[in-house]
Amino acid sequence: MEQKDIEYIIRAHDLFPVKPSKAFRKHDGKTPSYTHSLWCLILLYHDLLEDTTLPLPDWLPNDIIRGINDMTFESFTKETKLIFRKNKEIRLFKLYDKVNNLMDSSWMSIEKKLAYNRYTEILYQEVSTNFPKLNITKFAKSILC
Repeated sequence: MEQKDIEYIIRAHDLFPVKPSKAFRKHDGKTPSYTHSLWCLILLYHDLLEDTTLPLPDWLPNDIIRGINDMTFESFTKETKLIFRKNKEIRLFKLYDKVNNLMDSSWMSIEKKLAYNRYTEILYQEVSTNFPKLNITKFAKSILC
């Protein structure tokens, strides 16, 4: 994927929706529709960095590489300390990632799961102030109760 691909996706959603309401996510009518495409791409590639020895492909645009790098940490401890220095979209993407991990948390020790829950709760509280109507915040709240 090249920079022109990302720009094309954003431009298509912004300027050429099949109807005006399709330019924005339905939950709040404000979040641009292209946000979904970008978070999917960033989440996929951040797992590549965390779980494999391959580097990012050289065809990715710089802004996507920045987003991927902002999502990727050397350790859980560093992540919990540094995530709140990242922009609100990266924190949102990280909430998606952590909620997904909690849904498949049977592999975690009790201590790890408690730490994950505490961190995800703090992340949820912060993200929900910026994105209160997103379904991920509602879902996060339901699994953290």
